[in-house]
Amino acid sequence: MRLSLLGNQFLATCGFALSAASRVQAERYNSEMEARYLTNESGERIGVVLDVAEYECLRRSAEEAARAERHPGIAFRGTEGSRRAWVSGTALDVWEIVVGHEEMGRQRLLEETGISEDHLDAALAYHRAYQDEVDQKIQENARPLRYWRERYPNLNLQAIEHRPEAGAPRVS
Repeated sequence: MRLSLLGNQFLATCGFALSAASRVQAERYNSEMEARYLTNESGERIGVVLDVAEYECLRRSAEEAARAERHPGIAFRGTEGSRRAWVSGTALDVWEIVVGHEEMGRQRLLEETGISEDHLDAALAYHRAYQDEVDQKIQENARPLRYWRERYPNLNLQAIEHRPEAGAPRVS
């Protein structure tokens, strides 16, 4: 398949040369979905026309589907600007499990949380494959409490410091 940018739209063709007789034919499936096909002079569909936003959404979905296939147990969530990998069957993003593993170690994480060995292994495998992406999420979320209080002044944020040698956690 070949993609060509034309204005703010992509033309996807399957190896066919475009001629002056080629035209775009639209089919509306419902109020939200419309397909725009490129047809040749015989009326055969030889390509599809996508807006840049549609193309980017399709590209992202294909990339995420390929990653999920390579990494069973991994799915994706979040809005368009903040998509992130998470471990299905848990409420945790990959980066959160990786941080837990780094801070607690494998055995303690498995013993003290509801994370299964399969979930942990899936998160660690994804981290090995996409280390820069996961590490960036870790850095974004490792900001000091002051940053979060300034960014979200109406939230009641508390830091819980856990020091096993000191007994119960201390709230600040």
